[in-house]
Amino acid sequence: MAFKYEDLFTGLGVGSGEIKDYGRNLFKDKFSMDEYGMYLPEFNEPLFKEAFQAVGDEKNASLGMSLGGLQQGLIGQDYGTGGGFGGSNRVDRLKEYASSAGAESYGAELGKAQATEQASYGAMQGQLSNFMSGTRQAGLNVLQYDPTGSGGELATEGDKQKILGAINSLTNPSIANMFQKRYNDLNQFSTMKDIDDIMEQLNYFLGEQV
Repeated sequence: MAFKYEDLFTGLGVGSGEIKDYGRNLFKDKFSMDEYGMYLPEFNEPLFKEAFQAVGDEKNASLGMSLGGLQQGLIGQDYGTGGGFGGSNRVDRLKEYASSAGAESYGAELGKAQATEQASYGAMQGQLSNFMSGTRQAGLNVLQYDPTGSGGELATEGDKQKILGAINSLTNPSIANMFQKRYNDLNQFSTMKDIDDIMEQLNYFLGEQV
């Protein structure tokens, strides 16, 4: 099965059409892109596609040269009466030998070419992974060093635990489950604004219990 361009992205949980605006989509609700979008890395998609195409071209060129050389070598051999190719069935034995030798030689070259291709694609996927992690870190840096952004400063684990404590104080299981899901959605990009919004709603339901 031929390796497709989209396959590079599948294992990383992102579509090939999403990578260009990966950082902007990830942090669009956390800070202003007009002010801070410039600090997010840009993905050079044309160059990446060109590199992908070059890997496939290199494999095809390598196999083409191998097959051409193999054909010339077989045609140019001296199939005299010696060497086990004599007799009335000489032509048939020659064809059988050429077919067997050709398949074995070409199969070995194909295996080498595929291994090289997979290694190259693996390296490209590694570059994608580095770009994505670098983008996430760049966004975190914006949040950490500019608390005036629309998302506010990043929440700490202690801030998140306050929500969990308030959830445990709820007496209505349905409401508690609703807020538990919101708590589970918190991650390393969650800000104090996210925490304050949840706590404000939690305090409302806690006040209704009194």
